[in-house]
Amino acid sequence: MPDLLQLRDLDPSHWSALAQAWNDWSDDLDQQLSDLNGEVIERIADDEVWQGFAAEAAGRYVDEIRRRGVQSVDDIRNVADVYKQAADDITGIQDRLASVLAYAHSSGLELRADGEIWIAPYDTTGLSDGQKIHEREVRHRARVDVQTQIAELLTEAEDLDSDLTGRLEHHSAVHSSAADIAAMQERIEEQAARAAELAGTRPLTHEEARELRDLLEHYAEDPVFATEFLDLLGPERTLELASDITGIGNHLGHPDPELARRLQIELGEALATATDARSEPNLGEQWWSDLAEAGREEVVLPGFTGPDGVYGYQFLGPLLNSGEYSSEFLEFIGNDLIDFEKENPEAWNTQEGVLGAPLRFNFIDDQTAGLDPMYGLMLALDENPQAAKDFFSKDGEDRVEYFAEREWIPDSLTRSVPDDHVSAGWSSFGDALEAATLEAGRDEVSREILRDSIGAFADRSDGIPHNMGDTMTNMISAEIAFVNADSIDSSTNRHAAHRDDIRAVIGDLASDPEQYAQIHEAQRVYTALRLEEMASSSFDLGTRYTDVEMAGREAAVIFNALDGARAEAGYAEMTSADNEYNKALEDRAALTDLVLGNIVGEIPVAGGLLGDGVTMVLDDVVENSRRDDFSSAEGWAQDLYRQGSTDVESLVLDAMIRHEMWAPDAPPPAELMIDGKVPAYSSLDPVQKGVFDEWRRSPAGGEMRSVIDEIKVSYHLDTSISFGDESRSGG
Repeated sequence: MPDLLQLRDLDPSHWSALAQAWNDWSDDLDQQLSDLNGEVIERIADDEVWQGFAAEAAGRYVDEIRRRGVQSVDDIRNVADVYKQAADDITGIQDRLASVLAYAHSSGLELRADGEIWIAPYDTTGLSDGQKIHEREVRHRARVDVQTQIAELLTEAEDLDSDLTGRLEHHSAVHSSAADIAAMQERIEEQAARAAELAGTRPLTHEEARELRDLLEHYAEDPVFATEFLDLLGPERTLELASDITGIGNHLGHPDPELARRLQIELGEALATATDARSEPNLGEQWWSDLAEAGREEVVLPGFTGPDGVYGYQFLGPLLNSGEYSSEFLEFIGNDLIDFEKENPEAWNTQEGVLGAPLRFNFIDDQTAGLDPMYGLMLALDENPQAAKDFFSKDGEDRVEYFAEREWIPDSLTRSVPDDHVSAGWSSFGDALEAATLEAGRDEVSREILRDSIGAFADRSDGIPHNMGDTMTNMISAEIAFVNADSIDSSTNRHAAHRDDIRAVIGDLASDPEQYAQIHEAQRVYTALRLEEMASSSFDLGTRYTDVEMAGREAAVIFNALDGARAEAGYAEMTSADNEYNKALEDRAALTDLVLGNIVGEIPVAGGLLGDGVTMVLDDVVENSRRDDFSSAEGWAQDLYRQGSTDVESLVLDAMIRHEMWAPDAPPPAELMIDGKVPAYSSLDPVQKGVFDEWRRSPAGGEMRSVIDEIKVSYHLDTSISFGDESRSGG
């Protein structure tokens, strides 16, 4: 599919010029046919030039040439028409895109260099919290609207491209004889046979490998070639070829990682093409079954004296990192991989290197060594969101839980693995989950996958791996309304995600400042809209109070999890930083970095050495620079936590004030009124808030006091924030 920038910057005049070039060519050919008539055909018809059967044969031959020429003129003009129509169509799409982008600009949005639409920075000076939320929501809705319209235009452009390709192929096919088509297919099959012949050599020489690479680069996405090539090889030899490619990258005389990378990419493309049942021809399900059987067998690596237990599946994994595989094939292979792994839980733990170097199977990227084939499976699912959605929602299978609990081996490219190393497999799993829940269409199925994800990671003793944090944050932020609904319904709906699980997962994510901010913003916007819905309904005042209280309590649970976790994490970060800072000062290590850098900024020191005089000064600086900020850290954390409760209350009060949820005969004090209206609570100054709070706690405030009290209770329910037991160093 074309991207936004490609569509915007495409110049349709090139297509118009191409259409004109085709028309010019057709005119030239038409003129040559006229010359053929005058210079050849009329002479053949002259009795003095040629007579008898020879003249008749020559005449028929020239007539056939002229017939084909006339047909070619028509074909060329038809092609010109195709390009001209395409230029007109794409111009229309671009005009509509320009209108959408103009609307985006007027709505406070901006188009960034990466082609994404974002909310542009805007001035919020003087706006109350309620007004800020309103402005943010207006821009958010505009962004969603713009993104939807752009997606529709991109789909139209892709359809136009497919239509153009189809019409051109139609012109080619209609006027190609059966003999021409058969000859073309025969040539492709000959190339497939040559590729299979090369791949049948063990081990491949570099010359053979390069010739095979060239053939695959040209034909890998052709169903005839890919199917014939892999059918001739067979599943077992296909995995042996994949192991030979690994050999090329690892050593075999002269390591060539780039050649191995290209071969893996193209072999993966061929496998994806040939296993797609929508292609014709294609490898049948029996071939899939034989491939799975071969994946369970050990494969010998030619030239290696390396480890036993290298399974065929470990060579299939990198191939899944290339090509667009069908949902059916990924379901079949993925299911068998899981079954095999359950039977052989140590199958991928081949960590020994060969010839003094770490073993590497994956040359397509530098994220993993490729020992764990599940990494490739997850990447393939990420490339096909519908396949990911089908895979993780398989009836009777707890696949999300399985992948959350399985051991993702380090799969490192280096022999020495740091203690804090987290496998890139986690990241690939997260990408596949995000594809399944957000990219394949959000519905009850995708939300069930989100529920499974929340439950799986709430139960995981190590929490959410840091390289999956962004994924889970995106999923929860996008489905924040659903998460809130499950939180409130978990006691009555057995299918809902449990409230404690939601709190645990959100709390885990909130320890990261950026993830906290993203979920917090999504929750604020959702809460404001939800409260607006409840407060503005046509029900009586008592019912609206009940509904607003319910919405506020629902939000309080989520804000509590966010704020409490962020407070704990921030406190730990601040106090830990003090410990490390003070220890560094005591050790007198890197004083220019630690002391000068923290107190007066980065000051260059000539030669990088400190003289005796400077050292004496620094001794005093060190003594006076010790930090004991446990009390300030605790104060910061508690303030953040307390502010969270105040924020929820403010959102609720803004909604109730906006819709005047009080008895007509008992309004707030007149001194608060501006043009007969009470401003948003969040915009009142401290004195005005004091006046309003005194009124709402009085009998005139009706049920407003009890609503706020209940929301406070919900926010602080079952909360335990730990600020203690750390040992203090310094002071």
